[in-house]
Amino acid sequence: MSLLTRPSPCLAAVPKALSAALPATFYRSPLRCTAFHPLLVRRHLSTTSQTDKKADEAEGAKPAKSVFSEFPFGYTAAQGGDTRHFRLRMKTEGVMSSDQWVPHPSEYRMHHPIWSDADVENVTLAHHPPEGFSEHLASWTALSLRALYNTTTGYSFVTLKSSGWLRRMLVLESISAVPGIIGAMSRHLQCLRKFESDQGWIHTLLEESENERMHLMFVLDLKHPSVLTRINILAAQFVSIVGYGVSYLISPRYSHRLAGYLNEEAVQTYTTLLNELDSGKLPELASMSVPPAARDYWCLAENATIKDVILAMRADESYHRAVNHTFARMKPGDENPFLPKY
Repeated sequence: MSLLTRPSPCLAAVPKALSAALPATFYRSPLRCTAFHPLLVRRHLSTTSQTDKKADEAEGAKPAKSVFSEFPFGYTAAQGGDTRHFRLRMKTEGVMSSDQWVPHPSEYRMHHPIWSDADVENVTLAHHPPEGFSEHLASWTALSLRALYNTTTGYSFVTLKSSGWLRRMLVLESISAVPGIIGAMSRHLQCLRKFESDQGWIHTLLEESENERMHLMFVLDLKHPSVLTRINILAAQFVSIVGYGVSYLISPRYSHRLAGYLNEEAVQTYTTLLNELDSGKLPELASMSVPPAARDYWCLAENATIKDVILAMRADESYHRAVNHTFARMKPGDENPFLPKY
């Protein structure tokens, strides 16, 4: 048997232990809202050995129904809901036109935390005290970038209304997605050069980058950027890509510490925005409808408000803050402690 096709004895032991631990309702839960990581389900389904199947048949057990047949991976507009994977449907029904098949967004998004009410309410303004020259430099850089950010978004001169806060969020989220993708790409290329494992860092960094990009998509549902805002974002992205890319090549620890300090500033920004909402200073923003994509992304209630969306975004930023400050303390070859588990 080929080494590539031989099942791992460790993985073959997973299904029975995992199936005993999973509640019955887990198999009926939507994939994007489950408390368990979908990779565990895939492993549970794909690693059942032939020996286990023969044993079940000998005992008269009925074949287990595929979990994926109950997950809403996609649906057809005409049929009102076909849960088969689109590749399976194409084999039997031919290629479907774009107006017939619509993929569910969870089919191509990475997995991310689903926050509870206690999680989003208990976010604090934590700060890592800088130690040594590189950390003081990272802290000074983050403060300088925040001052520039406050100037370009008008926060330093006037009291922002709803439109101004949305513009401020557009700029913030369009830049926040840069560090994660730069870090993931740098580690990916380093692993290719050195023929070594990345120890799981790449997945977490890509996950962070996509999460920040999703924040931007939700803000775009509330406000479209002006031409001037687009120009500012284009210039800021160019500077951040070049600057952060060079810094990551020189010192990944400094870069992750810088990203951690920037996430601290993002938490501060959203905390200030929440205080403005609670004080009734932004009635227009508070009355806006929650984008359906945001409700689906965080599994929010049907009666969720814009405040709930901002609370979830702040919780994401606090998580990225913890991730980057942790990576800054680790050696590049250490194993990633933030393995997917939600």
